[in-house]
Amino acid sequence: MLAKVARLGLRDWTDFARAHVALLGARVRLATSPVGSLVAREDLIDDGTPEAAVTTRAQSLAVAVERAARFGGVRPSCLVRSLALQQLLRGEGMPDARVRVGVRRRPDGELMAHAWVTYGAAVLSDPPESVAAYRTLDHARVGWTR
Repeated sequence: MLAKVARLGLRDWTDFARAHVALLGARVRLATSPVGSLVAREDLIDDGTPEAAVTTRAQSLAVAVERAARFGGVRPSCLVRSLALQQLLRGEGMPDARVRVGVRRRPDGELMAHAWVTYGAAVLSDPPESVAAYRTLDHARVGWTR
């Protein structure tokens, strides 16, 4: 792991710091937001494929959020991670990044929920095969309006 850390460049470290701040901000904002204020009805949209350069930058930010969540001082939920990534992507001029929420039933009958981020047709914050197990709430827009 030390070898990986040694190979990180200035941009990686900057993204890590920004991601950590975004995670802290998302956690505080989520805790202080009124119940139900993050979800609104949304008509289905076309999740076209964005330019490769934009997708590469979006994936870099997703990696930064994952690193900050794993190695930083915050152990955020999937929703906090997703909201933080969405804010970072919007700050980079990618307003079409979307927080998706899905549900599935475990074998014991318990209902599970999970949040992740998509940009275009790409799943950024999770392996696509892991979110495939969830039924996406297609008409829910999740996130802050400002």
